[in-house]
Amino acid sequence: MIIKKLGRDALLYGGGDFLFKIIGFSVFPIYAHIFSLADFGVIALLGASAGLVGVVINFGVNNSIQRFYWDPGTAKEEQPILVTTGLLQLVSNGIVVLVLLLTFLHTQNVFIHKKYGIAWNVLVLAVCAILPDQILQYVLDAIRLKFAPLKFLAISFCKNILGILFGLGMVIGLEWGLSGMFLGALLASLLTLPLGIWLIREDIVFKFNAEILARLLRYGYPFVFAGIAYWLSSAMDRWMLAQLSQPEDVGLYGIAFK
Repeated sequence: MIIKKLGRDALLYGGGDFLFKIIGFSVFPIYAHIFSLADFGVIALLGASAGLVGVVINFGVNNSIQRFYWDPGTAKEEQPILVTTGLLQLVSNGIVVLVLLLTFLHTQNVFIHKKYGIAWNVLVLAVCAILPDQILQYVLDAIRLKFAPLKFLAISFCKNILGILFGLGMVIGLEWGLSGMFLGALLASLLTLPLGIWLIREDIVFKFNAEILARLLRYGYPFVFAGIAYWLSSAMDRWMLAQLSQPEDVGLYGIAFK
């Protein structure tokens, strides 16, 4: 019975992820027809950078929730407080990080556009999408704690399908280029957020616990350094190539890597 349930859950999680990747890959020829290699270079650079910013925003809170939720020392009535406290920390930290980041990037706007070909509006949309994406990932991890793969698939389906539909509509229908693609992704995340919060409503309460927050941060902050190290080994190559070469080369590399 356990093996059967494990196999079903693995099929739902793994099969769903594989399906979404296939759907995402199927629209690539459309984008390849519209975007230039330089555009793909911008996509690669912003995608790599979003991963690094996400690590700082998350601050290991996802790992902490996974660690303490089912811990014998965590009472059942504390579990919703744990999830809520982690979510509030994620949102507040994310707002601070994004405000500081956008303020700094604004001072470097001209240089970034001249050196890497990244327009300011595209940069803002990409940065603003990081926080809702991190919140959705937090929700997905919270749903994993409940062993509810169908809820997990529902959120993933909404985010991925809406992102593709909005992106294609704005890129093809409105001819907004990269701005349309990043705006579509942002809108998809924002529209999926209410569904995600509703699906974990049992673990959302109007309580904040400073002691729990301290416990989450003590356990979670080392994951920031681990995440940065992983980012350096897996995504730094895009920025190195951009520094040593042209945006078109970054685009070609990004396409081949993906």
